[in-house]
Amino acid sequence: MAANGVAHHYAVPYDVGEGPQGANANVAYAAAVATAAGAALNRDFTNDLRQYLRQNGLSDARAMAWGTRVGQYFANLRRHDRSANARTLNTQQYPKMMGPTGWTPTGDGAPALLPGWGKVRPWAMGEARNFLPRVFPKQGSAEFQRQFNEVRSIGGRTSTSRTADQTQTAFFWEHGLGGVTPPGHWQLIGLRVLAPCNLGTPEMARAMAMLSMAQADAAIVTWDSKYKYDVLRPETAIRAAGTPNWQPLIPSPAFPAYVSGHSMFSSASARMLALILGTDAVSFSGTSPDPQLWPIQLQGVRRSWSSLSQAAAENGASREFNGVHWEADNTEGLRVGAQIADAAYNLKFIRTG
Repeated sequence: MAANGVAHHYAVPYDVGEGPQGANANVAYAAAVATAAGAALNRDFTNDLRQYLRQNGLSDARAMAWGTRVGQYFANLRRHDRSANARTLNTQQYPKMMGPTGWTPTGDGAPALLPGWGKVRPWAMGEARNFLPRVFPKQGSAEFQRQFNEVRSIGGRTSTSRTADQTQTAFFWEHGLGGVTPPGHWQLIGLRVLAPCNLGTPEMARAMAMLSMAQADAAIVTWDSKYKYDVLRPETAIRAAGTPNWQPLIPSPAFPAYVSGHSMFSSASARMLALILGTDAVSFSGTSPDPQLWPIQLQGVRRSWSSLSQAAAENGASREFNGVHWEADNTEGLRVGAQIADAAYNLKFIRTG
């Protein structure tokens, strides 16, 4: 918004007005980010902004004022987006399923995380319920048993059927507590694959805004699905079925399984980047942004992909390899995530000049 307000390259879907003609887009963008991020994270980024401007030799009072205005606009816009109540647990936000597939706490017994996040106001997609996954396979069905057998075989901590590459994949994409998170990893991937395009500031700002919107809406749909379907984690089902000591390769997160956030974030991100670039066929490689979480498993590891969708599929599959998700959590997350990206791309920041 801030960069485009002085460049006028894209249709603006928000009532922020127009920026000052000839103002510096980099200064405006930086001021907007510092202001909006400061409000969202309850942190003062003034010194960080000053350091960035000083190091890059930037100075433009009009752009600073405009960017600050835009940042404050979005802080105000999202002030009542229902995210403040996302930790609330009540029957309206989380109608517990009382049947055999209902989720119960795992690991250290932590309560359900962010049961209200599915009620947060979306950025681009309209209503979250328009993007729900298909119904999870019924427990006792042949399909459920197939997925049960698969994750029990390849997802256990002491599995002998999981390959070395699958184990590496599981740790590579894990992003555990205190890590960069799946959306953060895809933000880094976005910066890497967009860099060769040499985009101007308005174009790069648009690309990252579109990526972020798709990820934000993917999070809302993911959490809406989790607490609508309330599906138990594999370890709960496997232990109840007669293997009480079975443990996943990586601890199960403290919320229902269906769908996988990793799969949803990855698919939405990969699809959005493909739409921006005009192709999915982007070859790239990278190391884990979280090597300190698994220093032994990830030391010297670099993985490569021939397309964005391949990386997304690998990320999604990693959740089966580490034993915390069912196959359907992954496949439906990948499918719906792409739909969310398509909706965001077609609705926001259309090129005008």
